[in-house]
Amino acid sequence: MVQIHPKPQVIMQVVFIYMLDKLYIYKATVLSVYDGDTFKVNLDLGLNLFQHDINIRLAGCNSIELREVGGIAARENLRKLLPVGSTVLLKSVAFDKYANRLNAEVYLLDDEGKEMADNNLIQTLITEGWVAPWNGKGTRPVPESKLLI
Repeated sequence: MVQIHPKPQVIMQVVFIYMLDKLYIYKATVLSVYDGDTFKVNLDLGLNLFQHDINIRLAGCNSIELREVGGIAARENLRKLLPVGSTVLLKSVAFDKYANRLNAEVYLLDDEGKEMADNNLIQTLITEGWVAPWNGKGTRPVPESKLLI
């Protein structure tokens, strides 16, 4: 005989809290790019399950804001790297403290869905000067790059 917990919602809350402390890697399809460090995806959860329209913020960095000089160039650069319909790997880090989005590390895939050499998107953007490293504490750093001006 199967026993059912008298309060299944309690079990689900515990499982959800447990999941927040873990890192997960997902395949995701890019839907749009908002600015130099934020974009929207459909997450592939596996077993033919998807979470649609998830906002992603690049973890560990900050881009210039859209309204500032260079903001549109930063967005266009990210659009070039993450074209609509492309597939990436996301490693979840945490829920963002500023908005309804997931902070994640992003890894680029080739046209066959395989990881590329030097596929760490965030490291590439830092090296090229499009984003500045940031741990989310203190004043947001602004990338210092001639590419943005």
